[in-house]
Amino acid sequence: MAQTKGSKASFMCMENDSVDTAIKILHHAALLLQEANDMQKFGEAVSYSARPWVLVCCRSMETMEAAILACIKEPTGHPRIDRKVLESIRLCRVRNTQELRSILAGMHLEPAPGTTTSNDLITWMAREKHGQPPTLIAVTDLLELLLASDNWFDPATIPRRRHLYVRYDRLADTLALLTETCIYLNNHATETWERSFGGDLTTRCTALLVTDHGCLQPDLANQQEGAHGTGRDTGGDNGLVLETLHRIIEHYLGIVV
Repeated sequence: MAQTKGSKASFMCMENDSVDTAIKILHHAALLLQEANDMQKFGEAVSYSARPWVLVCCRSMETMEAAILACIKEPTGHPRIDRKVLESIRLCRVRNTQELRSILAGMHLEPAPGTTTSNDLITWMAREKHGQPPTLIAVTDLLELLLASDNWFDPATIPRRRHLYVRYDRLADTLALLTETCIYLNNHATETWERSFGGDLTTRCTALLVTDHGCLQPDLANQQEGAHGTGRDTGGDNGLVLETLHRIIEHYLGIVV
């Protein structure tokens, strides 16, 4: 995992996109939700809108939905997650980075006047959560989203070579937008939503989780080590690509640990 020192931004490299992997993401989200559940001091009168929530942007809704059902039934090797906590996790399907950018850009805006539906994320956030930012924004399989946005990429490319086709500029731009959105939401929460409670809720900062399962497996740290010749041989251009991807992720999300 790459993690920014002193902040809550992290990069997790998963071995696969199985239900077990999705469960790990849900448990990470559940932990942050429990840490942010600081509204009890306001008493029973505090409404549903004050409960913290999490936004998970994912390519496969089916896998994440199966993971939620498994968490309710207490899967083998994983503790059960309370249903109320799971209800605070909102899933959003994204097929490419264009759709992801649209969601992030929308979080900087207010809903259009006269909007009555709560089906879209922005209207739901404004009307049901009263502008409360998410406790966590999780984006699964980011590098695959980048590849899905490239019309020149061949989806049949084998897993161990997929990272060679990730464009550095698009990775940097997307990570920059993600981190900037979290900073904006943190400021927005302090200036608007938290003000109604008479003070800052310091545990309500928006954390960021980015994952990958197909491009940088089994783990980024070992691959980066190999790129310098101290681990397994990753080979000339391959090693340089891995090192560059590592440096970009490290710049935005922290040190690989």
